[in-house]
Amino acid sequence: MLRRQLLTNTCVLLGGITASGLVSALTGGDKPLLTFPLTSHQAQLCLVLSDLVIPRTDTPGAVDAGVPNFIESLVSDWYTHRERTIFLDGLTELDKYCLKEFGSDFLNSTSAQQAVSLQDAETIAQAYAKAHPKPVTPATLMGKGDIDQEAPFFTKLKELVVVGYYTSETASSTEMQYLPVPGRYDGEATLQASGGRQYIW
Repeated sequence: MLRRQLLTNTCVLLGGITASGLVSALTGGDKPLLTFPLTSHQAQLCLVLSDLVIPRTDTPGAVDAGVPNFIESLVSDWYTHRERTIFLDGLTELDKYCLKEFGSDFLNSTSAQQAVSLQDAETIAQAYAKAHPKPVTPATLMGKGDIDQEAPFFTKLKELVVVGYYTSETASSTEMQYLPVPGRYDGEATLQASGGRQYIW
């Protein structure tokens, strides 16, 4: 399946794309790698977060599909300065939230505590979306309309994980099926074979 088609399908799942850098990366060409590399702590946070958003079940999870590397590449090389700042500040806020509520940073918190911190981030994202409604059009789906770079951290995280996962070879070969021609073509089919009824006029 073409990458643009995968992007379109994934945009439909998300209800639109919020990061101009993401659209540029998926529809553009090559770019130097890791211009603004993540710290080891930030990279580990992205790995754990990827697994929390799409864990491994009977099918591969986000980590199996290489999503953490996808996130680092997007944030480092394709995000705008503003998009990158919001995302990295969001990682910092997760640590601050966990330190305040549980006495340890995000990585050293329990799975349940990590989930609580993400629920708090999601609540913030939902409040932002409610206060800034955006119509979903074909233009905005493909990044041709106005893109809200101010979208909060959790929105960006979910977007990166879902797009990274569903545009990966791992997910496209295990969870998605591409049918260039839906159904079956039979140029010699008879009316009886197709289950139709014959009428004698």
